[in-house]
Formats: sequence, structure tokens, C-alpha cells
Amino acid sequence: MKRKSFLQSLTAVITMLPWVRGLAQTQSTTLPVPKVNNNDITVIQGLKANFYTPSLYDYDNSYPFAFIALLQQYKITQDGYDDFLKEIQCPIITPFSPQYDLARLSDKFISKPLLVVYCFSTTDVIKSVQFARKYNIPISVRAGGHNTAGYSSLDNRMLIDVANIKGVMVDPIEKIATVGAGVRLGEYNYATSIHGLFSPIGSCNFVGITGFTLGGGISCLGLLYGLGCDALQEVGLVTAHGDFVIANKENNSDLFWAHQGGGGGSFGIITYLKIKLVALADECFPFVWEYSIDDAADVLFAVQEQMLKPDYDNALYIHPTLKNKANPNNPEKPTPVLILNGIYIGNNSSAVKKALGPILAIGTPKYPSETILQQKEWEDMSNMSKTYSIHEGLGYLVNITFSDHPKHPIKELKELKRSSFVKKPLSKSDFKALTTYFKNLALKNPSFEPVTVFESFSGAIHKVPRTATAFVHRDAIFDVFTDIFWDGKDPHAPEIEKEALEWLDGLYESNSTKHLWSNESYQNYQYPGYTDWETRYFAENYPRLQEIKRKWDPDNIFNAPQSIKP
Repeated sequence: MKRKSFLQSLTAVITMLPWVRGLAQTQSTTLPVPKVNNNDITVIQGLKANFYTPSLYDYDNSYPFAFIALLQQYKITQDGYDDFLKEIQCPIITPFSPQYDLARLSDKFISKPLLVVYCFSTTDVIKSVQFARKYNIPISVRAGGHNTAGYSSLDNRMLIDVANIKGVMVDPIEKIATVGAGVRLGEYNYATSIHGLFSPIGSCNFVGITGFTLGGGISCLGLLYGLGCDALQEVGLVTAHGDFVIANKENNSDLFWAHQGGGGGSFGIITYLKIKLVALADECFPFVWEYSIDDAADVLFAVQEQMLKPDYDNALYIHPTLKNKANPNNPEKPTPVLILNGIYIGNNSSAVKKALGPILAIGTPKYPSETILQQKEWEDMSNMSKTYSIHEGLGYLVNITFSDHPKHPIKELKELKRSSFVKKPLSKSDFKALTTYFKNLALKNPSFEPVTVFESFSGAIHKVPRTATAFVHRDAIFDVFTDIFWDGKDPHAPEIEKEALEWLDGLYESNSTKHLWSNESYQNYQYPGYTDWETRYFAENYPRLQEIKRKWDPDNIFNAPQSIKP
């Protein structure tokens, strides 16, 4: 398996004169509501990856008349803005900057912030918070930009973006990584795996490690070593008062507890994290099979039965996925299938056979891609070296799973996402109700692409009490999330979105399926439709989170539609 190229180099902190970081565009204009040029490939790439980093040399000291008027609306004097520019060492994007269209993109979401401040340091963050408070400017906070509800970037706010606070320092003796808040999972994975060290992270290289970790952090290593938030040792953050504090188990322990699953952006702006690392086996065994949708209920039941056994081997992580597979012979009729992929952490082939044997005895498994896997038996697949990472193995399998092209070429990807935890064992008929609901969609020739994924919980996750960290969902069997995608440029996009939303809500609320779920949902998969998100995300831990919020941010400076309320 070849190593993927590293996607982004670390950004250096470059000191610049304030006038270089002034506003672009000399001509005066009316107050804008800039629109994204959807035919610009750079914009589309930004929508998909949000890897945009502003050029430090694309600015001049021009002040469009309309921008001065915009400052005046917020009672910001030109001298006050000049003083802010002198205090920070990073670029600012405004609605009048040529880069504004790219800067306001957050994954699938497009907002209209007042200012986008690309901080390079903790000092930049402190000065930005102080400036925003002085002029009563609402704040948004963005690191990876993958908030599933789009709450990391909101309209008419100062967007404090920490994506340029980079760097991963690995101490291989103490097995600790000190990580800048803007680091992506792929960057972190690369830096730690060189030392043969890992921590629980996800398989999507573009996701920011800060949001992933603070919201919980489900991973293929979770059954062995717990969640991403369990590996968290310390955070450094800027508070609502513009102070920098360190939180760990010894210092500001309440604030540290809140960041072990309480989500990001409610209590302050993280600028670095310390994460505990572990050394893993030299090799691992990735696997992937495809099953008919008619076998899916029996296979899912068998997976659950294995996981519930007291002697279940937690080195085995199974990642079942329901999807509509493209049918090259009949593009209008996708084929619903179950993809069973996963990874065994270790190099004991007999242990893998023992763990997977009962599952493979069900149905008729086959490989989803003969061209990639050549129909090799799973025990003959090339083993992965630990020099690049267990997580990359699961990512590789996910790429195989979704290697077929969607029926509708997606030019501007739109997405909705929802999840629920399964906390009681499901029967075969329960799984049948779920897979039948999914299967029936293919018969309707939908204009959106659905994916339902089962994230496994067991082992180390279950050993931590529900209130020991802010992440409360310790007793789950699965987190079942569903993503639906459609083409935002389709002429019928609004109708498609309505259809997709109705189907998504039906998966979790229809009479045939609503009994499958608990009343808890994963806080890293925020869904705007929840009216009871406080109890869904945090259950009995929410009152304590509110208490910590009142202590550290009583004025609710850091707020979003689903952030912790004082």
C-alpha cells in the first residue's frame, strides 16, 4: 500500500508590517453580499477540503469607502481598526478582499462573516478576542471547518480561524504529542506514525484534530485505547476575557473535563493540545467485503453477537456500511449493499480468523472491487507497516468502499448528517427493519446519495464511567450515523434537499425504525433539526457543563446555535 502524499506543509509565522495586511481592492463599492463563482475550480476545491491558506502578500493599505461604512455600523473607528492591525501578525480577510469567497467556505457550508482572522499564534487569538469584545462583535471559531451543521462559521461575525496554528512535536520517550489547533488528522497521523506511535483518530485526513478530539473522537483504535478525548492530556486556550490558560487534570481540571467530549467553541479558543500516544503492533490486517442487502440484517446481527461476547477480541474493529452501489449497466437503478470493512490491530493471522469466522459464515461475501483487490483471500492481502499508520489502512478501505462513481456527478457537494446511538442489543427483525428502509430508497430512483455507517463501541470505551468525562455515551453498542449527499448545482436542488431531509428523518423517526435508537446522539455530528440537543449530546452531563460555562464564559461570548448555554 503506497503512502499518500502529505497534503499541506506547515505554515511559518511571518511578521509583517500592518500596512501589508490592510484591505485589498482600492475602488469603493456598496456593501457587498459576495457570491461564490461555482465555475471556479479553486472554489470547488475549497468546498471539498477547506485547505485555503491566504497569501500574506496579497494585501495593500486601501480602505474602500464601503468598508469604512461597515466599520461604522459596528461603531469601530478607523484608528481602532488600525491599532488592531498593528497588534496582530496575521492576515485579515474582509468582504472586500478578493479571497473572501474562499475564506468563508467551511466544508459544505458557505457563510458571510464580517471579518476572517487567520491567526498564526496564541497572541493573535488573544488580540482578536479582545478586539471583538471591545466593539461587541459576535465571534465564530473555526479550526478544521467540518462542523456538520455549519456552526463553525456564522454570518456577520468575526471568524477567528486557527487553521494556521500548525506544528506537531512528538516526544517518543514520554509518548506525548503537542499539537497546534489547526493541524489536520492527516498531518498529525504522518508526524506520529513515523515514530511508530498512534492515538485514536479518524480516517478522514482533512478533518481537524481539535474538533475531532474535543467532541469525543470515535476511532478504529477506540476498542483498544478509548476515544480521542480519552487520550487528551492538556489543552491551552484563550478565554472569553482574552486570557491564556492551561487546563489539565491538575490545573483548571473542570475546564479540562469539559473539553473531554464537551465539544469545541463553548468555553474558549483552543490553540494547542497534548495527546497521549501508544505504540502498536508491527502489522495489521485490513479487510473489506460486500454483501447483498438481503444478507445485511443477518450479517449485522452476527457482528453484534460477536461484539457482545465477554471474550470479544478488541483488536478487531468492524465498520459496517450501507450504501447504494452504482450500477454501470443501469445507472438509474443503484444496488443497495452492505460493505463490511475494518481492521485487525496486530499480526496474528490465527486470531483474525477466529474473530471473523462466525461473521464470514453468514451470507455470501465478495470483494467490492475486483480490479483493486484481485479477489485475493483476506489472509493473503498485503500487510501494512506501522510506519504509515493503522488509520490510513481504514482510510484505504473506505476509499475502496466508495470507489464507484455516484449516479449523479457531484459538482457542488451538499450534505446532511444525523446519528443515534444503539444502546440495547437489536434483534434480527430490528436490523431487517433498518436495512429494508434503506433498500426501499433505491427503488425510488433518488437524486441524493445515502450512506449509513455503524461505528462500533466496546472494550476501553465501555470501561470509562459516563460522568468521568464530558463524553457521556459510554454504554453504546453502535453509533449509527447517516450521511446524504446531493448536487447543489442541480436545478432542482431545493426539492432534492427536502426529499433527502424527509428520508433522513424517516430513518430515525419512522414507525418502523424509531424503536431502534436511544435518545442520545453524537455531539460531533451536530444536526440542526434537534430541539433536544442538550440531552441528546450530553444527557446527565449537561448541568455540569453549564456550571463550567457560567464560570469561564458567563456572558456567553463563545456561542453557536448548539453550544453550551450558561
